[in-house]
Amino acid sequence: MRSFYTNPSGCTADLCQMTGSDETRLVIHDASGHEILREFYPYWHIAIEVLRSTGDGWINDLTHESLT
Repeated sequence: MRSFYTNPSGCTADLCQMTGSDETRLVIHDASGHEILREFYPYWHIAIEVLRSTGDGWINDLTHESLT
């Protein structure tokens, strides 16, 4: 599973659940494209919670839904 998000300040996030595993990689880039976070979490929902904790306004690039 994979998902991409953007926040109002131009930061981007990429979540990728590893094939054959529940482990999920979260990568966040600042508006200039510099990587500011790259971490692996045991489950998708934990990576989502970490993304939420980084700030408000994350919007899914595919569905345009807010990460609430």
